[in-house]
Amino acid sequence: MDTDEEIKNRMEKIQKSLKETALGINYIQPEYKKKFVELAKKEYGDNYGIALQELIKIYEGFYPKGNEEVLAKIDILADEINKINIRIDAFESKKSSDVPEGYIKSADGSRLIKKR
Repeated sequence: MDTDEEIKNRMEKIQKSLKETALGINYIQPEYKKKFVELAKKEYGDNYGIALQELIKIYEGFYPKGNEEVLAKIDILADEINKINIRIDAFESKKSSDVPEGYIKSADGSRLIKKR
């Protein structure tokens, strides 16, 4: 028969091993918890661990170096788009100015007058 001390030691080992692998998630909004549970049930046979593992793999696939890299790339793209828009605006304003350089339009706009 096991002594109380041996039983206590075994229980502590079991509890320690459970703490190392157990995961408790608190402070989550109910709709997200419901979505996670539904996802785990539908896609992973109620296995929350595998569902979480797969979600992390997906996250790492989209954000291989973290969210900061994605945000930095978005900023670079936004800057490039702004540069393109500036060039388009300059082109359109130049195009709309159909008066050749060195000329001005008359007050009524009907003819071109050469600048002196």
